[in-house]
Amino acid sequence: MNLTCKTFLACAALACGLPLAQAQPPAFPNRPITLIVPTAAGGTTDISVRMLAQPLAGVIGQPVVADNRGGGNGAIVAVAVKRAEPDGYTLLMQYSGYHVITPFVSKALPWEQKDLIPVANVISAPQIIVVRNGVPARTLAELVAYAKANPGKLNYASSGNGSLQHVTGALLEQQAGVKMAHIPYKGTGPALQDLLGGQWT
Repeated sequence: MNLTCKTFLACAALACGLPLAQAQPPAFPNRPITLIVPTAAGGTTDISVRMLAQPLAGVIGQPVVADNRGGGNGAIVAVAVKRAEPDGYTLLMQYSGYHVITPFVSKALPWEQKDLIPVANVISAPQIIVVRNGVPARTLAELVAYAKANPGKLNYASSGNGSLQHVTGALLEQQAGVKMAHIPYKGTGPALQDLLGGQWT
């Protein structure tokens, strides 16, 4: 059989293209995506993830599953994402306190900031000071005055040691010249539950 030059080149191109086509990875994503949350359920970060998961799943055509792993100042989730396959199926909804503050207040961490690559700023939220019913303070000035008049009586909760709430509380103590006990939790959700239950002020 005689082959023209054009026919030969076409067959060669097709033959070379077949292995390449077979080696192409499947379209992304083709399975569920896990979005790891560094805090317990019920806090700002957790709520943000759940608000994001459903519309994101609708856009990409795959389920987006929230996986709460609170504790360890965010080290638990940071290591989990660091060790995961870099295929885009394991994401971290990182909390700024854990990513920015923790490396400066912890002597040794099993991860480095360079191990996690920021993708998008999803939410910005203010820090708000609240007190349980029964504390005679309705303004920050009244709270500081009460703390000075009752040294050591007040305590405050945070989403964990080294968290943004912890640093904010410590800064308030330093600048106002008051002393309050810090109570770390694995997330804002459990802390708020105990606040409503009268466990802390």
